[in-house]
Amino acid sequence: MGMTLPKFLRHLLLLDERRCPLCLEPFVPSGKAGQPFCPECLKGLTEAQGPCCEGCGRLLQSPSAYCGTCLQSPPPWLALRRIGPYRRLLRGAVLRGKFHGDIALLTALGMLLGSLIQARPFPKAPEAIVPIPLHPARLRERGFNQSLEISRGIAKTLGLPPAPALLERIRNTPSQRTLKRAGRMANLKDAFLSRPEARGKHILLIDDVMTTGSTLRIAADTLLNAGAASVSVAVLARD
Repeated sequence: MGMTLPKFLRHLLLLDERRCPLCLEPFVPSGKAGQPFCPECLKGLTEAQGPCCEGCGRLLQSPSAYCGTCLQSPPPWLALRRIGPYRRLLRGAVLRGKFHGDIALLTALGMLLGSLIQARPFPKAPEAIVPIPLHPARLRERGFNQSLEISRGIAKTLGLPPAPALLERIRNTPSQRTLKRAGRMANLKDAFLSRPEARGKHILLIDDVMTTGSTLRIAADTLLNAGAASVSVAVLARD
């Protein structure tokens, strides 16, 4: 039978020590189990947690469920969750994960996002976690899908495995970066294919950053048109 060391002794021997995936400094976790970031980085990542729109995730000037834009033109998803605005420490973390291949950081950010979802659940509990897919050619070029790595962290927290096979990218679209919203929507026309297994399921759709929401909107519409019961959205950051 193994012997369990007292908590103070484990701390003294640094048996509980881990390294923060963002600052890479050692720290001893405290509070909620499974928190991957040190207290200082956690504070920086979640600095802007004021009222935000349930539809698009933008910060609101006063407590309200939806911004004026989403009231006039509701998105196809039930609700959106994000860590915060795309700026400062969170922006740097997303860029490092996406463009420098720091998969461990992407997974840790997904775990943090998952814990925020637990604290503020969706109107309907997700049954499948679906990352925004990359086209196979883009996947070969990059070597990984950042949305899939994020979804692995969310899945680890929520106890729900990712289901990337439910949504496929069948058209290798040009980069969205320089396009306006209308151009982005046209660029993504018929870009996705939903698998029949999505029918009847409550889907949690995952992406790294939401800018105009065009990619998420087209992907959500594709899933809903294929018979998904509902779609909710989670992103690391809102630009």
